[in-house]
Amino acid sequence: MAAAMEGLSKMSVADFYVGKTVFITGGTGFMGKVLLEKLLRSCPGVSSIYLLIRPSKGQNAQERLQQLLCSPLFDILRKECPTDLQKVSAIEGDITQPELA
Repeated sequence: MAAAMEGLSKMSVADFYVGKTVFITGGTGFMGKVLLEKLLRSCPGVSSIYLLIRPSKGQNAQERLQQLLCSPLFDILRKECPTDLQKVSAIEGDITQPELA
């Protein structure tokens, strides 16, 4: 186990996420948005990112995702790597519901 951990410590974060799929809860909050942007910008090899998003204020999860990705935080990504935004998918759900937590 220690040898495996030592190998991981020499790996960069970007290398770790190459080909990986990531699932994020809380992605529409402040820290979630920052995490999402950082993963997309700093880890171009990430395969896909799924965000658990609950419907809110008459918007479904997909509409909320599109609104999130249009925020100024993602301006650099939209300009430099617009196709990377296609790696993000919304999964509609609510972590407070029974059987989800």
